[in-house]
Amino acid sequence: MTCRPPPYTPWATALQANGYNTGLVGKWHIQSQPQGFDYYSIFFDQGEYRDPTFIESTDPWPGNRRFGERVPGFSTDLVTEKAIKWIKQQDGKQPFMMCCHFKATHEPYDYPIRMEHLYDGVTFPEPENLLDWGPETNGRSFVGQTLEELERRWRIASQDPDKWWCRYPGLPFSTEGMQRTAARKAAYQKFIRDYMRCGATVDDNIGKLLKTLDEMGIADNTIVVYVSDQEIYYRYWTNHAIRPAHFAIRSDRYKLIFYYARNLDMTDTENFDFTPSWDFYDLQNDPHENHNAYNDPKYAPVIKQMKKDMLNLRKEVGDTDEKYPEMQELLEKYYYK
Repeated sequence: MTCRPPPYTPWATALQANGYNTGLVGKWHIQSQPQGFDYYSIFFDQGEYRDPTFIESTDPWPGNRRFGERVPGFSTDLVTEKAIKWIKQQDGKQPFMMCCHFKATHEPYDYPIRMEHLYDGVTFPEPENLLDWGPETNGRSFVGQTLEELERRWRIASQDPDKWWCRYPGLPFSTEGMQRTAARKAAYQKFIRDYMRCGATVDDNIGKLLKTLDEMGIADNTIVVYVSDQEIYYRYWTNHAIRPAHFAIRSDRYKLIFYYARNLDMTDTENFDFTPSWDFYDLQNDPHENHNAYNDPKYAPVIKQMKKDMLNLRKEVGDTDEKYPEMQELLEKYYYK
């Protein structure tokens, strides 16, 4: 996430200044205290699916310390319950804005007990690129997080779940002894089943939110906005081999990504060898982004213009990397390559 510097005003602050009561529940995952909210109840760090820790707006801001109340239950359900409770407390004299932020559907794609048999016996359709084994066939700049890596995590976690960094559902699981293609197909079925159960829990709770608006008689006067945690222009600072640090821009038809892959002064990064590179996709002709078309000559004029647009956007938001000499050298060498 790129946090815009002053003079940009957080939109919650702007609404608050114009008479809105503002609330925030769930995932925040930013080290700074939420601004512009009359009420917040947010996860410590990115939160946990089960029995998450909440930091309340009535408590002193704890900074990076693990501080807050550990609440029993499943996080998606708890976030919705807190959001509904706050909405029902509004007196109707002032407009309100509630940000209901779920952890789902982030890894480990967990789900509550009531969803554990959803899609039992279902074989999910396989995507056309399921057996696409990497950059040698799709032209992408990096391998990414493969199904084989997920299977490795499930297999290790199956041996001692308490020692792994998160709690995966549906264990034990292993593809040991399977042929390569069969193993990937089996891992895909587990992944998509977990993900769909996790997503169904979100759907279930959105239904509860919408029902609350109906019961309060305010549905026709309430705007419901669905968002995810990426933007049209965004920067991903964290640098890992499976997902190198990058910034990107897209239009209705095209997407351009520059993987610079440098740690800079970011935390939670790793060191690995990577030559800065570009990915470009024509979303009209390649909607699933199966083929990196950066080196296709017919797109050269589009790419040239998008690079200019990206630079302009970076200047607009004050994200120019002036404090990183290595980035200035890198941009000089690779940006117009």
